[in-house]
Amino acid sequence: MDEFNLTDTATICVGDSLLLVNLSKGDISAPKFIMDWGDSTFSQPTNTTGKYGHTYNKAGTYLLFLTQEDEIPGTGSRCQRMFPDTNPDILNQRRIVVIVKPLPDVKITASKDTICLGDEITFSGALDTRYTRVKWDMAQLDTISGVVPQDTVVKYTFKQPGTFTVVLRPEYDLKPRCWATDSIDVFVQSVTAAFVIVPDGAPNFCFTNTSTTSPSGNILTYEWTFEDETPPGPGSSTDTDPCYNWNEHVGIYEVCLIATDALGCKDTVCQDIENVFQTKLVPYNVFTPNSDAQGLNEEFVIEGESLQEYQIKIFNRWGELVFESTDVKYSWNGKVKNNGIDCPEGTYFYVIKYMFEFDDKSETIEGTVDIIR
Repeated sequence: MDEFNLTDTATICVGDSLLLVNLSKGDISAPKFIMDWGDSTFSQPTNTTGKYGHTYNKAGTYLLFLTQEDEIPGTGSRCQRMFPDTNPDILNQRRIVVIVKPLPDVKITASKDTICLGDEITFSGALDTRYTRVKWDMAQLDTISGVVPQDTVVKYTFKQPGTFTVVLRPEYDLKPRCWATDSIDVFVQSVTAAFVIVPDGAPNFCFTNTSTTSPSGNILTYEWTFEDETPPGPGSSTDTDPCYNWNEHVGIYEVCLIATDALGCKDTVCQDIENVFQTKLVPYNVFTPNSDAQGLNEEFVIEGESLQEYQIKIFNRWGELVFESTDVKYSWNGKVKNNGIDCPEGTYFYVIKYMFEFDDKSETIEGTVDIIR
């Protein structure tokens, strides 16, 4: 029998297995073996050379017996014999004993079982007094070793999201080393705030929210802040994909998004936008289309920016149309329709109908311009 000392006693721990070798000898024809493991469990070893074993799941002291049954050749009769022999006439009966030691208590607790990525969590171990050192297995990510009692409480920060099993493995040197373990699962949630800027409609910028959670797809809530001039001051929104209009506030502004999940985990991301949008419509009141060497002030130029509608008409003193255009960059050169005869010096009257981008109605301005030749 393996694992036994000279007194036929084996000492093991709960959960350990006992391994035996069948050494039965004598006249063997068609043997049948029954092994009594002492804990109301029986097995049938198949031969006299192989190993066989049993796992004890309860502490206690157990007596082992092996019964061999064999056939008397030619008779059909079968005989039994037990080892060790229990005949009361034997003065010094042999006893095969297994002592199964309990596992000293180990209990692990955590300050929380669900945390946000980056949060610190505290693990505590309640141990039997036999333990002298500990090993904390942080889900195979890290191992923390220490001594009792100083290191029975540890703090840890997980660096990635997921569900992790933390195992406490205390140890001592006395034999048998019946080291117990305990474990606890921790769920680590991560939120990543992210968004994409859609600049096509500047100064009315829109934002596509690409925030995510891991590993759980919890519903997110959002807090947006939009840096802006005062007044109106910073803007805000709780929409998933908001838009914000900076109007003519030219400059670089910070947009921040805070994404929060149902567990209270949150993340913040900020990006800058640059608003270059401004409106402008400036008609001057005199020009000199005299083809001088300097080439200055040869046309009646309208300076305009961010126009979605534009139309100008220019009339002489008799109300005759001398120029019109729907392109602010197409200027009047002082000729009739820009390709006719030169218009004489004098005062001319213009009517400009326009609408700036993002406005919802047209405006009209009227004025005069003088030609000097």
